Amino acid sequence: MHEWDIEPLMAFESEVAEAFKAKQVKGPVHLSGGNEYPLIPIFKSIHREDWVFSTYRNHYHALLHGIPRDWLMAEIKAWRSMNI
Repeated sequence: MHEWDIEPLMAFESEVAEAFKAKQVKGPVHLSGGNEYPLIPIFKSIHREDWVFSTYRNHYHALLHGIPRDWLMAEIKAWRSMNI
């Protein structure tokens, strides 16, 4: 996702919120809204081979690090996104 554009990040989180409301997510989810702007400069310095450790609200971290959005959404819906 290295477009460094905030809109795709925010659209992804909106999609996650809608999936949660539709009961497509099997457990709780921590949305990342509100921390888009500080992450862009940080992830510009992170390379694909670098490890990224997150605690929660990790969706933006995964997307900015190059994890495919469809795979990430499937993990969220299966309640496995806390360990991405």
